[in-house]
Amino acid sequence: MVDKNVFLWEVTIRICGSFQIITVLGSAFEYLRHNIPLDVLSLTIRDANLAALRRFTQVAADKMDHTEYSLRRNITKFLPTL
Repeated sequence: MVDKNVFLWEVTIRICGSFQIITVLGSAFEYLRHNIPLDVLSLTIRDANLAALRRFTQVAADKMDHTEYSLRRNITKFLPTL
């Protein structure tokens, strides 16, 4: 069993290690699946206007779904205004 602080550090480094979403998910997925049972990791954002979930990309043990939308253009409409 991995120490929880080491686990959090490793996952954070993998998530913050790139601006490429496929790279981030792939790296995080590879680390996570060696520590917890995991088949799929995806980036999904709730679209309140449509009452739906939008999956931007997904990584699975046997394949990568390269359906990745332009986050710079599309993600801002899902984020709350500060």
